Amino acid sequence: MKSFFQKSMAVLLLAGLSQLGISTYIAQSQAAGKKSESIHSRLPAPGSKTTPSSGQSSLTKPIAVSTPGANCISCHADAVSPGAVEQWHNSKHAKAGVTCIQCHGATKDDVDSWMHKGSYISTIVTPQDCSKCHLKEATEFQASHHSTASLFIGSLDNYLGAFVEGHQATVSGCKQCHGSRMKISKNFEDGTSFNLDMEDISARALEKLKAAGKDPMLDKDGFREEMRSLVAEAWGPYKDKPLKPERAGLSIDKDVWPNSGMGRINPDGSMGSCNACHSRHNFSKALARQPDNCGKCHMGPDHPQIEIYNESKHGIAFRNRLSEMNLDHPSWVVGKDYSAAPTCATCHMSATRTQPVSHDVGLRISYTLRPAISKLTTSHSAKLDDFGEVKKFDMLPEEKRKSMQEVCSACHGPTHVKNFYDQYDALVALYNGKFAQPALKIMDYIKAHNYVDTKVPFGSDIEWKFYELWHHEGRRMRMGASMMGPDYTQWHGAFEVARNFYFHFLPLAQEIAEKNHDEELKKLIATELSTPDHAWMKGLSPEERKRMLEFYQKRYGENTALIQSAPAPAPTGSPAK
Repeated sequence: MKSFFQKSMAVLLLAGLSQLGISTYIAQSQAAGKKSESIHSRLPAPGSKTTPSSGQSSLTKPIAVSTPGANCISCHADAVSPGAVEQWHNSKHAKAGVTCIQCHGATKDDVDSWMHKGSYISTIVTPQDCSKCHLKEATEFQASHHSTASLFIGSLDNYLGAFVEGHQATVSGCKQCHGSRMKISKNFEDGTSFNLDMEDISARALEKLKAAGKDPMLDKDGFREEMRSLVAEAWGPYKDKPLKPERAGLSIDKDVWPNSGMGRINPDGSMGSCNACHSRHNFSKALARQPDNCGKCHMGPDHPQIEIYNESKHGIAFRNRLSEMNLDHPSWVVGKDYSAAPTCATCHMSATRTQPVSHDVGLRISYTLRPAISKLTTSHSAKLDDFGEVKKFDMLPEEKRKSMQEVCSACHGPTHVKNFYDQYDALVALYNGKFAQPALKIMDYIKAHNYVDTKVPFGSDIEWKFYELWHHEGRRMRMGASMMGPDYTQWHGAFEVARNFYFHFLPLAQEIAEKNHDEELKKLIATELSTPDHAWMKGLSPEERKRMLEFYQKRYGENTALIQSAPAPAPTGSPAK
Protein backbone atom coordinates (compact mmCIF):
# COMPACT_ATOMS: atom_id res chain seq x y z
CA MET A 1 0.00 0.00 0.00
CA LYS A 2 1.42 3.37 -0.98
CA SER A 3 1.21 5.27 2.30
CA PHE A 4 2.58 8.78 2.56
CA PHE A 5 5.34 7.71 4.96
CA GLN A 6 6.39 4.55 3.13
CA LYS A 7 6.68 6.20 -0.22
CA SER A 8 8.29 9.36 1.15
CA MET A 9 11.05 7.36 2.87
CA ALA A 10 11.53 5.17 -0.19
CA VAL A 11 12.18 8.06 -2.54
CA LEU A 12 13.72 10.62 -0.18
CA LEU A 13 17.33 9.85 -1.11
CA LEU A 14 16.49 9.60 -4.81
CA ALA A 15 14.58 12.85 -4.66
CA GLY A 16 17.51 14.67 -3.06
CA LEU A 17 20.01 13.37 -5.58
CA SER A 18 17.69 14.03 -8.50
CA GLN A 19 16.90 17.54 -7.36
CA LEU A 20 20.59 18.30 -6.93
CA GLY A 21 21.46 17.05 -10.40
CA ILE A 22 18.50 18.36 -12.37
CA SER A 23 18.16 21.75 -10.72
CA THR A 24 21.91 22.38 -10.90
CA TYR A 25 21.95 21.52 -14.57
CA ILE A 26 18.86 23.61 -15.38
CA ALA A 27 20.29 26.59 -13.54
CA GLN A 28 23.54 26.27 -15.52
CA SER A 29 21.66 25.93 -18.81
CA GLN A 30 19.47 28.94 -18.14
CA ALA A 31 22.47 31.02 -17.14
CA ALA A 32 24.05 30.09 -20.46
CA GLY A 33 20.96 31.18 -22.37
CA LYS A 34 19.98 27.65 -23.47
CA LYS A 35 16.25 27.84 -22.59
CA SER A 36 15.18 26.81 -26.08
CA GLU A 37 17.05 23.49 -26.08
CA SER A 38 14.83 20.42 -25.99
CA ILE A 39 15.32 18.20 -22.96
CA HIS A 40 16.40 15.18 -24.96
CA SER A 41 19.33 17.17 -26.32
CA ARG A 42 20.61 17.73 -22.79
CA LEU A 43 20.46 14.44 -20.96
CA PRO A 44 22.47 11.35 -21.93
CA ALA A 45 21.08 7.88 -22.08
CA PRO A 46 22.01 5.71 -19.09
CA GLY A 47 25.63 4.64 -19.31
CA SER A 48 26.44 6.89 -22.24
CA LYS A 49 29.76 8.71 -22.49
CA THR A 50 30.06 12.46 -22.20
CA THR A 51 31.35 12.76 -25.77
CA PRO A 52 28.50 12.84 -28.30
CA SER A 53 28.26 9.61 -30.24
CA SER A 54 27.41 9.37 -33.91
CA GLY A 55 24.00 10.91 -34.55
CA GLN A 56 23.81 12.47 -31.07
CA SER A 57 23.11 16.20 -30.80
CA SER A 58 26.22 18.32 -30.26
CA LEU A 59 24.14 20.32 -27.75
CA THR A 60 24.11 17.39 -25.32
CA LYS A 61 25.23 18.45 -21.85
CA PRO A 62 25.29 15.50 -19.45
CA ILE A 63 24.19 16.26 -15.90
CA ALA A 64 26.73 15.98 -13.13
CA VAL A 65 25.00 13.16 -11.21
CA SER A 66 23.45 10.09 -12.81
CA THR A 67 20.12 9.64 -10.99
CA PRO A 68 17.04 7.48 -11.56
CA GLY A 69 15.11 10.62 -12.50
CA ALA A 70 17.69 11.59 -15.09
CA ASN A 71 17.66 8.06 -16.50
CA CYS A 72 13.87 8.24 -16.93
CA ILE A 73 14.11 11.57 -18.73
CA SER A 74 16.90 10.63 -21.11
CA CYS A 75 15.26 7.36 -22.17
CA HIS A 76 11.71 8.71 -22.54
CA ALA A 77 12.88 11.81 -24.37
CA ASP A 78 14.41 9.74 -27.16
CA ALA A 79 12.35 6.58 -27.41
CA VAL A 80 9.01 6.47 -25.62
CA SER A 81 7.18 9.77 -25.03
CA PRO A 82 9.27 12.82 -25.95
CA GLY A 83 6.18 15.06 -25.83
CA ALA A 84 5.61 14.25 -22.17
CA VAL A 85 9.24 15.00 -21.38
CA GLU A 86 9.10 18.32 -23.18
CA GLN A 87 5.95 19.22 -21.23
CA TRP A 88 7.75 18.35 -18.01
CA HIS A 89 10.75 20.42 -19.04
CA ASN A 90 8.48 23.48 -19.35
CA SER A 91 6.85 22.86 -15.98
CA LYS A 92 7.51 24.23 -12.52
CA HIS A 93 8.26 20.67 -11.48
CA ALA A 94 11.35 20.70 -13.68
CA LYS A 95 12.49 24.04 -12.32
CA ALA A 96 12.13 22.68 -8.78
CA GLY A 97 14.04 19.50 -9.60
CA VAL A 98 10.99 17.25 -9.28
CA THR A 99 11.52 14.44 -11.76
CA CYS A 100 9.59 11.34 -12.81
CA ILE A 101 10.72 9.28 -9.84
CA GLN A 102 9.28 11.64 -7.20
CA CYS A 103 5.79 11.07 -8.62
CA HIS A 104 6.00 7.58 -10.10
CA GLY A 105 8.48 6.07 -7.64
CA ALA A 106 7.13 3.17 -5.59
CA THR A 107 8.23 0.35 -3.29
CA LYS A 108 7.97 -3.42 -3.58
CA ASP A 109 5.14 -3.41 -1.04
CA ASP A 110 2.93 -1.06 -3.06
CA VAL A 111 0.01 -2.94 -4.52
CA ASP A 112 0.31 -1.23 -7.91
CA SER A 113 4.12 -1.20 -8.28
CA TRP A 114 6.17 -2.97 -10.93
CA MET A 115 9.89 -3.25 -11.63
CA HIS A 116 11.17 -1.04 -14.46
CA LYS A 117 14.84 -0.61 -15.31
CA GLY A 118 15.87 -1.59 -11.80
CA SER A 119 13.41 0.65 -9.92
CA TYR A 120 9.93 0.05 -8.57
CA ILE A 121 7.47 2.45 -10.13
CA SER A 122 3.72 3.00 -10.33
CA THR A 123 1.94 4.00 -13.53
CA ILE A 124 -1.01 5.50 -11.64
CA VAL A 125 -0.17 8.73 -9.81
CA THR A 126 -2.80 9.45 -7.18
CA PRO A 127 -3.78 12.33 -4.87
CA GLN A 128 -2.01 10.44 -2.09
CA ASP A 129 1.21 10.63 -4.12
CA CYS A 130 0.70 14.33 -4.79
CA SER A 131 0.07 14.93 -1.08
CA LYS A 132 3.78 14.37 -0.38
CA CYS A 133 4.32 17.94 -1.57
CA HIS A 134 0.78 19.32 -1.81
CA LEU A 135 -0.79 18.15 1.46
CA LYS A 136 -3.08 21.17 1.87
CA GLU A 137 -4.53 20.82 -1.63
CA ALA A 138 -4.90 17.04 -1.34
CA THR A 139 -6.66 17.33 2.03
CA GLU A 140 -9.17 19.83 0.66
CA PHE A 141 -9.77 17.84 -2.50
CA GLN A 142 -10.28 14.53 -0.67
CA ALA A 143 -12.96 16.25 1.45
CA SER A 144 -14.74 17.67 -1.61
CA HIS A 145 -17.73 16.44 -3.59
CA HIS A 146 -15.42 16.16 -6.61
CA SER A 147 -13.53 13.31 -4.94
CA THR A 148 -16.71 11.23 -4.69
CA ALA A 149 -17.69 11.66 -8.34
CA SER A 150 -17.41 7.95 -9.11
CA LEU A 151 -20.00 7.12 -6.45
CA PHE A 152 -22.69 7.90 -9.01
CA ILE A 153 -22.64 4.16 -9.71
CA GLY A 154 -26.07 2.95 -8.59
CA SER A 155 -27.81 6.09 -9.84
CA LEU A 156 -30.25 6.42 -12.72
CA ASP A 157 -27.47 8.10 -14.71
CA ASN A 158 -25.24 5.07 -14.34
CA TYR A 159 -28.06 2.64 -15.12
CA LEU A 160 -28.82 4.61 -18.27
CA GLY A 161 -25.19 4.46 -19.40
CA ALA A 162 -24.26 0.95 -18.33
CA PHE A 163 -27.41 -0.91 -19.35
CA VAL A 164 -29.73 1.15 -21.54
CA GLU A 165 -26.89 2.53 -23.67
CA GLY A 166 -24.25 -0.15 -23.08
CA HIS A 167 -21.12 -0.80 -21.02
CA GLN A 168 -18.66 0.81 -23.43
CA ALA A 169 -20.61 4.09 -23.22
CA THR A 170 -19.64 4.31 -19.56
CA VAL A 171 -16.01 3.38 -20.22
CA SER A 172 -15.42 6.05 -22.87
CA GLY A 173 -18.09 8.43 -21.60
CA CYS A 174 -19.35 8.61 -18.01
CA LYS A 175 -16.23 7.32 -16.29
CA GLN A 176 -13.86 9.63 -18.16
CA CYS A 177 -15.37 12.46 -16.12
CA HIS A 178 -16.69 10.72 -13.01
CA GLY A 179 -13.69 8.42 -12.69
CA SER A 180 -13.18 4.68 -13.02
CA ARG A 181 -12.54 2.22 -10.21
CA MET A 182 -9.12 0.79 -10.89
CA LYS A 183 -8.63 -2.88 -11.72
CA ILE A 184 -5.13 -4.34 -11.83
CA SER A 185 -3.36 -7.72 -11.94
CA LYS A 186 0.07 -8.47 -10.43
CA ASN A 187 1.77 -11.34 -12.21
CA PHE A 188 4.42 -13.43 -10.43
CA GLU A 189 7.32 -15.55 -11.62
CA ASP A 190 5.68 -18.74 -10.36
CA GLY A 191 2.79 -18.23 -12.80
CA THR A 192 0.24 -17.06 -10.23
CA SER A 193 -1.51 -13.68 -10.18
CA PHE A 194 -3.10 -11.27 -7.71
CA ASN A 195 -6.17 -9.44 -8.98
CA LEU A 196 -7.42 -6.22 -7.39
CA ASP A 197 -10.78 -4.77 -8.39
CA MET A 198 -11.48 -1.43 -6.70
CA GLU A 199 -15.12 -1.65 -7.78
CA ASP A 200 -15.50 -4.71 -5.54
CA ILE A 201 -13.35 -3.15 -2.78
CA SER A 202 -15.30 0.11 -2.80
CA ALA A 203 -18.66 -1.72 -2.80
CA ARG A 204 -17.63 -3.75 0.24
CA ALA A 205 -16.34 -0.64 2.00
CA LEU A 206 -19.64 1.14 1.33
CA GLU A 207 -21.55 -1.83 2.75
CA LYS A 208 -19.43 -1.76 5.92
CA LEU A 209 -20.01 1.96 6.43
CA LYS A 210 -23.75 1.66 5.86
CA ALA A 211 -23.95 -1.30 8.25
CA ALA A 212 -22.34 0.94 10.86
CA GLY A 213 -24.94 3.61 10.19
CA LYS A 214 -22.49 5.95 8.44
CA ASP A 215 -22.92 7.95 5.24
CA PRO A 216 -19.84 7.71 2.97
CA MET A 217 -20.59 11.20 1.61
CA LEU A 218 -20.20 12.56 5.15
CA ASP A 219 -17.43 10.20 6.29
CA LYS A 220 -15.07 10.20 3.32
CA ASP A 221 -12.08 9.46 5.58
CA GLY A 222 -13.84 6.40 6.93
CA PHE A 223 -14.63 5.24 3.39
CA ARG A 224 -11.00 5.56 2.31
CA GLU A 225 -9.74 3.78 5.44
CA GLU A 226 -12.14 0.89 4.85
CA MET A 227 -10.87 0.55 1.28
CA ARG A 228 -7.22 0.67 2.39
CA SER A 229 -7.88 -1.97 5.02
CA LEU A 230 -9.56 -4.29 2.54
CA VAL A 231 -6.76 -3.82 -0.02
CA ALA A 232 -4.08 -4.51 2.62
CA GLU A 233 -5.91 -7.65 3.73
CA ALA A 234 -6.15 -8.97 0.17
CA TRP A 235 -2.62 -7.97 -0.89
CA GLY A 236 -0.76 -9.10 2.24
CA PRO A 237 -0.25 -12.78 1.34
CA TYR A 238 1.17 -11.86 -2.09
CA LYS A 239 3.47 -8.90 -1.53
CA ASP A 240 6.66 -10.90 -0.98
CA LYS A 241 6.32 -12.98 -4.14
CA PRO A 242 8.78 -12.15 -6.96
CA LEU A 243 7.16 -10.26 -9.82
CA LYS A 244 7.67 -11.00 -13.46
CA PRO A 245 10.06 -8.44 -15.00
CA GLU A 246 9.00 -5.14 -16.53
CA ARG A 247 5.46 -4.76 -17.89
CA ALA A 248 4.78 -8.47 -17.55
CA GLY A 249 4.65 -7.90 -13.80
CA LEU A 250 1.56 -5.70 -13.80
CA SER A 251 -1.40 -5.15 -16.09
CA ILE A 252 -4.16 -2.54 -15.84
CA ASP A 253 -7.60 -3.43 -17.17
CA LYS A 254 -8.34 -1.68 -20.46
CA ASP A 255 -11.79 -0.60 -19.24
CA VAL A 256 -10.38 1.52 -16.40
CA TRP A 257 -7.20 2.99 -17.91
CA PRO A 258 -6.39 5.49 -19.31
CA ASN A 259 -8.62 7.55 -17.05
CA SER A 260 -8.30 10.96 -15.42
CA GLY A 261 -11.82 11.09 -14.02
CA MET A 262 -12.36 13.46 -11.11
CA GLY A 263 -13.48 10.76 -8.66
CA ARG A 264 -11.30 7.85 -9.78
CA ILE A 265 -10.87 5.25 -7.03
CA ASN A 266 -7.21 4.28 -6.90
CA PRO A 267 -5.46 1.12 -5.70
CA ASP A 268 -4.04 3.01 -2.69
CA GLY A 269 -7.57 3.85 -1.51
CA SER A 270 -7.38 7.52 -2.42
CA MET A 271 -10.13 9.08 -4.53
CA GLY A 272 -9.55 11.40 -7.44
CA SER A 273 -7.08 12.43 -10.08
CA CYS A 274 -5.18 15.70 -9.74
CA ASN A 275 -4.40 15.71 -13.44
CA ALA A 276 -8.12 15.95 -14.19
CA CYS A 277 -7.48 19.69 -13.85
CA HIS A 278 -3.66 19.95 -13.76
CA SER A 279 -3.00 18.09 -17.00
CA ARG A 280 0.18 16.08 -17.17
CA HIS A 281 3.05 16.64 -17.62
CA ASN A 282 3.03 20.39 -17.42
CA PHE A 283 0.67 20.55 -14.39
CA SER A 284 0.02 24.21 -15.08
CA LYS A 285 -1.89 26.51 -12.73
CA ALA A 286 -2.69 28.73 -15.71
CA LEU A 287 -4.36 25.85 -17.55
CA ALA A 288 -6.34 24.81 -14.46
CA ARG A 289 -7.64 28.37 -14.09
CA GLN A 290 -9.09 28.50 -17.60
CA PRO A 291 -12.81 27.75 -18.17
CA ASP A 292 -12.15 25.22 -20.96
CA ASN A 293 -10.43 23.02 -18.40
CA CYS A 294 -13.69 22.62 -16.47
CA GLY A 295 -15.62 22.37 -19.74
CA LYS A 296 -14.23 18.89 -20.41
CA CYS A 297 -16.92 17.56 -18.07
CA HIS A 298 -19.22 20.50 -17.32
CA MET A 299 -20.86 20.68 -20.73
CA GLY A 300 -23.67 19.14 -22.74
CA PRO A 301 -27.45 18.88 -22.39
CA ASP A 302 -27.54 17.95 -18.71
CA HIS A 303 -24.94 20.33 -17.23
CA PRO A 304 -23.91 22.92 -19.85
CA GLN A 305 -21.88 25.18 -17.58
CA ILE A 306 -19.21 25.93 -20.18
CA GLU A 307 -21.81 26.83 -22.81
CA ILE A 308 -23.62 29.05 -20.27
CA TYR A 309 -20.35 30.70 -19.26
CA ASN A 310 -19.46 31.38 -22.90
CA GLU A 311 -22.84 33.06 -23.41
CA SER A 312 -22.56 35.18 -20.26
CA LYS A 313 -20.98 38.60 -19.90
CA HIS A 314 -18.23 36.91 -17.87
CA GLY A 315 -17.31 34.55 -20.72
CA ILE A 316 -17.41 37.32 -23.31
CA ALA A 317 -15.07 39.45 -21.20
CA PHE A 318 -12.68 36.52 -20.65
CA ARG A 319 -12.28 35.79 -24.35
CA ASN A 320 -11.85 39.46 -25.21
CA ARG A 321 -9.36 40.20 -22.43
CA LEU A 322 -7.50 36.91 -22.11
CA SER A 323 -4.12 38.65 -22.33
CA GLU A 324 -4.98 40.64 -19.19
CA MET A 325 -5.90 37.62 -17.04
CA ASN A 326 -2.43 37.17 -15.45
CA LEU A 327 -3.14 33.43 -15.28
CA ASP A 328 0.38 32.50 -14.15
CA HIS A 329 0.42 34.79 -11.13
CA PRO A 330 1.26 32.89 -7.90
CA SER A 331 -1.50 34.39 -5.74
CA TRP A 332 -4.06 35.26 -8.45
CA VAL A 333 -6.40 37.27 -6.24
CA VAL A 334 -9.40 38.70 -8.07
CA GLY A 335 -9.54 42.49 -7.89
CA LYS A 336 -5.83 42.61 -7.04
CA ASP A 337 -3.82 40.50 -9.48
CA TYR A 338 -6.42 40.66 -12.25
CA SER A 339 -9.82 42.22 -12.91
CA ALA A 340 -10.48 41.53 -16.60
CA ALA A 341 -13.00 38.72 -16.02
CA PRO A 342 -13.84 35.86 -13.66
CA THR A 343 -13.43 32.20 -14.59
CA CYS A 344 -14.88 29.05 -13.00
CA ALA A 345 -11.84 28.93 -10.71
CA THR A 346 -12.28 32.57 -9.70
CA CYS A 347 -15.76 32.00 -8.34
CA HIS A 348 -15.46 28.48 -6.96
CA MET A 349 -11.86 28.01 -5.81
CA SER A 350 -9.39 30.85 -6.09
CA ALA A 351 -8.25 33.35 -3.50
CA THR A 352 -10.06 36.61 -2.85
CA ARG A 353 -9.21 39.57 -0.64
CA THR A 354 -10.56 37.70 2.40
CA GLN A 355 -10.62 34.00 1.40
CA PRO A 356 -7.78 31.58 0.69
CA VAL A 357 -7.73 29.32 -2.35
CA SER A 358 -9.53 26.01 -1.74
CA HIS A 359 -9.62 22.74 -3.65
CA ASP A 360 -13.09 22.00 -2.27
CA VAL A 361 -15.13 23.51 -5.09
CA GLY A 362 -18.44 23.28 -3.24
CA LEU A 363 -17.72 25.74 -0.44
CA ARG A 364 -19.30 28.70 -2.25
CA ILE A 365 -22.31 26.87 -3.79
CA SER A 366 -25.47 27.36 -1.71
CA TYR A 367 -27.92 25.46 -3.95
CA THR A 368 -27.67 22.05 -5.50
CA LEU A 369 -29.13 22.28 -9.00
CA ARG A 370 -28.53 18.59 -9.78
CA PRO A 371 -31.68 16.81 -8.46
CA ALA A 372 -35.30 17.02 -9.55
CA ILE A 373 -36.02 19.52 -6.74
CA SER A 374 -33.37 22.13 -5.97
CA LYS A 375 -32.47 22.63 -2.33
CA LEU A 376 -29.96 24.50 -0.20
CA THR A 377 -26.95 22.42 0.87
CA THR A 378 -24.44 22.16 3.69
CA SER A 379 -20.82 21.27 2.90
CA HIS A 380 -18.92 18.78 5.06
CA SER A 381 -15.28 19.61 4.40
CA ALA A 382 -11.77 19.59 5.84
CA LYS A 383 -8.65 21.76 5.80
CA LEU A 384 -5.21 22.03 7.36
CA ASP A 385 -4.89 24.38 10.32
CA ASP A 386 -1.85 26.54 11.05
CA PHE A 387 -0.12 23.56 12.71
CA GLY A 388 -0.64 21.17 9.79
CA GLU A 389 -3.46 19.26 11.49
CA VAL A 390 -6.56 18.24 9.54
CA LYS A 391 -9.65 19.99 10.84
CA LYS A 392 -13.13 18.93 9.71
CA PHE A 393 -15.86 21.54 9.50
CA ASP A 394 -19.38 22.10 8.23
CA MET A 395 -20.37 25.10 6.14
CA LEU A 396 -24.05 26.08 6.09
CA PRO A 397 -25.84 27.40 2.99
CA GLU A 398 -25.95 31.00 4.23
CA GLU A 399 -22.19 30.92 4.96
CA LYS A 400 -21.48 29.50 1.52
CA ARG A 401 -23.61 32.17 -0.12
CA LYS A 402 -21.77 34.93 1.75
CA SER A 403 -18.47 33.45 0.52
CA MET A 404 -19.65 33.56 -3.10
CA GLN A 405 -21.08 37.06 -2.70
CA GLU A 406 -17.69 38.22 -1.43
CA VAL A 407 -16.22 37.01 -4.73
CA CYS A 408 -18.88 38.97 -6.61
CA SER A 409 -18.05 42.09 -4.60
CA ALA A 410 -14.61 42.26 -6.19
CA CYS A 411 -16.29 43.70 -9.30
CA HIS A 412 -19.93 44.43 -8.40
CA GLY A 413 -21.71 46.69 -5.92
CA PRO A 414 -23.99 45.41 -3.14
CA THR A 415 -27.26 46.23 -4.94
CA HIS A 416 -26.11 44.36 -8.07
CA VAL A 417 -25.14 41.30 -6.02
CA LYS A 418 -28.29 41.27 -3.88
CA ASN A 419 -30.66 41.72 -6.80
CA PHE A 420 -28.92 39.01 -8.81
CA TYR A 421 -29.44 36.53 -5.96
CA ASP A 422 -33.08 37.63 -5.60
CA GLN A 423 -33.61 36.90 -9.31
CA TYR A 424 -31.82 33.57 -9.00
CA ASP A 425 -33.84 32.48 -5.96
CA ALA A 426 -37.09 33.44 -7.71
CA LEU A 427 -36.19 31.42 -10.80
CA VAL A 428 -35.37 28.33 -8.71
CA ALA A 429 -38.66 28.76 -6.83
CA LEU A 430 -40.53 29.02 -10.15
CA TYR A 431 -38.97 25.80 -11.46
CA ASN A 432 -39.54 23.92 -8.20
CA GLY A 433 -43.12 25.06 -7.63
CA LYS A 434 -44.57 25.25 -11.13
CA PHE A 435 -42.99 22.20 -12.77
CA ALA A 436 -40.80 19.94 -10.64
CA GLN A 437 -42.97 19.42 -7.56
CA PRO A 438 -46.22 18.76 -9.49
CA ALA A 439 -44.43 16.40 -11.89
CA LEU A 440 -42.77 14.55 -9.01
CA LYS A 441 -46.10 14.10 -7.17
CA ILE A 442 -47.72 12.69 -10.30
CA MET A 443 -44.74 10.43 -11.03
CA ASP A 444 -44.64 9.13 -7.46
CA TYR A 445 -48.37 8.30 -7.66
CA ILE A 446 -47.91 6.43 -10.94
CA LYS A 447 -45.02 4.36 -9.55
CA ALA A 448 -46.79 3.68 -6.25
CA HIS A 449 -49.73 2.20 -8.18
CA ASN A 450 -47.44 0.11 -10.43
CA TYR A 451 -48.66 1.77 -13.61
CA VAL A 452 -45.05 1.53 -14.82
CA ASP A 453 -42.72 -1.38 -14.18
CA THR A 454 -40.51 -0.05 -11.38
CA LYS A 455 -38.13 -2.98 -11.87
CA VAL A 456 -37.23 -1.64 -15.33
CA PRO A 457 -36.00 1.98 -15.13
CA PHE A 458 -36.61 3.92 -18.37
CA GLY A 459 -39.09 1.24 -19.43
CA SER A 460 -41.86 3.69 -20.38
CA ASP A 461 -42.30 6.97 -22.24
CA ILE A 462 -43.35 8.89 -19.14
CA GLU A 463 -40.18 7.90 -17.28
CA TRP A 464 -38.04 9.26 -20.13
CA LYS A 465 -40.03 12.49 -20.25
CA PHE A 466 -39.84 13.01 -16.49
CA TYR A 467 -36.08 12.36 -16.53
CA GLU A 468 -35.56 14.84 -19.36
CA LEU A 469 -37.76 17.37 -17.56
CA TRP A 470 -35.49 17.67 -14.50
CA HIS A 471 -32.19 16.11 -15.57
CA HIS A 472 -31.75 18.02 -18.83
CA GLU A 473 -34.22 20.85 -19.34
CA GLY A 474 -34.70 21.72 -15.68
CA ARG A 475 -30.98 21.83 -15.01
CA ARG A 476 -30.43 24.10 -17.99
CA MET A 477 -33.13 26.46 -16.70
CA ARG A 478 -31.62 26.63 -13.21
CA MET A 479 -27.95 26.62 -14.20
CA GLY A 480 -28.55 29.29 -16.81
CA ALA A 481 -29.93 31.59 -14.11
CA SER A 482 -27.10 30.77 -11.70
CA MET A 483 -24.45 31.86 -14.23
CA MET A 484 -26.25 34.71 -15.97
CA GLY A 485 -26.90 32.90 -19.25
CA PRO A 486 -30.26 34.29 -20.45
CA ASP A 487 -30.71 32.02 -23.46
CA TYR A 488 -29.98 28.89 -21.43
CA THR A 489 -32.36 30.09 -18.72
CA GLN A 490 -35.20 30.69 -21.14
CA TRP A 491 -35.07 29.03 -24.59
CA HIS A 492 -32.83 26.07 -23.72
CA GLY A 493 -34.33 25.86 -20.23
CA ALA A 494 -37.76 27.21 -19.24
CA PHE A 495 -39.23 26.89 -22.74
CA GLU A 496 -38.15 23.23 -23.03
CA VAL A 497 -39.38 22.50 -19.49
CA ALA A 498 -42.80 24.00 -20.23
CA ARG A 499 -43.17 22.23 -23.58
CA ASN A 500 -42.29 18.87 -22.04
CA PHE A 501 -44.45 19.37 -18.95
CA TYR A 502 -47.61 20.51 -20.73
CA PHE A 503 -47.45 18.62 -24.03
CA HIS A 504 -45.55 15.41 -23.26
CA PHE A 505 -45.47 14.56 -19.56
CA LEU A 506 -49.04 15.59 -18.62
CA PRO A 507 -50.72 13.95 -21.67
CA LEU A 508 -48.89 10.71 -20.85
CA ALA A 509 -50.04 10.94 -17.22
CA GLN A 510 -53.63 11.58 -18.32
CA GLU A 511 -53.42 8.63 -20.73
CA ILE A 512 -52.33 6.40 -17.83
CA ALA A 513 -55.24 7.68 -15.73
CA GLU A 514 -57.73 6.94 -18.53
CA LYS A 515 -56.28 3.51 -19.27
CA ASN A 516 -56.52 2.49 -15.60
CA HIS A 517 -59.82 4.27 -14.89
CA ASP A 518 -58.13 6.05 -12.00
CA GLU A 519 -60.24 9.00 -10.89
CA GLU A 520 -57.80 9.85 -8.10
CA LEU A 521 -54.97 10.33 -10.58
CA LYS A 522 -57.23 12.53 -12.73
CA LYS A 523 -58.09 14.55 -9.64
CA LEU A 524 -54.41 14.91 -8.69
CA ILE A 525 -53.53 16.21 -12.17
CA ALA A 526 -56.45 18.65 -12.09
CA THR A 527 -55.49 19.88 -8.62
CA GLU A 528 -51.90 20.52 -9.62
CA LEU A 529 -53.07 22.49 -12.68
CA SER A 530 -55.60 24.59 -10.73
CA THR A 531 -53.01 27.04 -9.32
CA PRO A 532 -52.47 30.52 -10.80
CA ASP A 533 -49.19 29.32 -12.34
CA HIS A 534 -51.19 27.32 -14.90
CA ALA A 535 -53.98 29.84 -15.56
CA TRP A 536 -52.62 30.46 -19.06
CA MET A 537 -54.17 27.14 -20.13
CA LYS A 538 -57.63 28.77 -19.95
CA GLY A 539 -56.68 30.84 -22.98
CA LEU A 540 -56.73 34.54 -23.86
CA SER A 541 -59.78 36.69 -23.43
CA PRO A 542 -61.13 38.40 -26.58
CA GLU A 543 -59.63 41.68 -25.37
CA GLU A 544 -56.19 40.13 -24.74
CA ARG A 545 -56.24 38.44 -28.13
CA LYS A 546 -57.19 41.71 -29.84
CA ARG A 547 -54.34 43.62 -28.15
CA MET A 548 -51.82 40.98 -29.13
CA LEU A 549 -52.95 40.91 -32.75
CA GLU A 550 -52.70 44.69 -32.90
CA PHE A 551 -49.17 44.50 -31.48
CA TYR A 552 -48.03 42.06 -34.19
CA GLN A 553 -49.69 44.11 -36.91
CA LYS A 554 -48.12 47.35 -35.72
CA ARG A 555 -44.62 46.04 -34.99
CA TYR A 556 -44.17 43.41 -37.69
CA GLY A 557 -46.92 44.17 -40.21
CA GLU A 558 -48.35 40.69 -39.80
CA ASN A 559 -50.89 38.59 -37.95
CA THR A 560 -50.13 35.25 -36.34
CA ALA A 561 -52.24 32.13 -36.55
CA LEU A 562 -51.22 31.22 -32.98
CA ILE A 563 -53.51 33.87 -31.49
CA GLN A 564 -56.23 34.32 -34.15
CA SER A 565 -59.71 33.07 -33.36
CA ALA A 566 -60.65 29.84 -35.12
CA PRO A 567 -63.00 30.49 -38.08
CA ALA A 568 -66.64 29.53 -37.57
CA PRO A 569 -67.54 26.18 -39.16
CA ALA A 570 -69.25 26.39 -42.58
CA PRO A 571 -73.02 25.71 -42.62
CA THR A 572 -74.01 22.15 -43.43
CA GLY A 573 -74.14 21.58 -47.13
CA SER A 574 -72.16 24.66 -48.11
CA PRO A 575 -69.09 24.14 -50.28
CA ALA A 576 -65.71 24.06 -48.58
CA LYS A 577 -63.48 27.02 -49.24
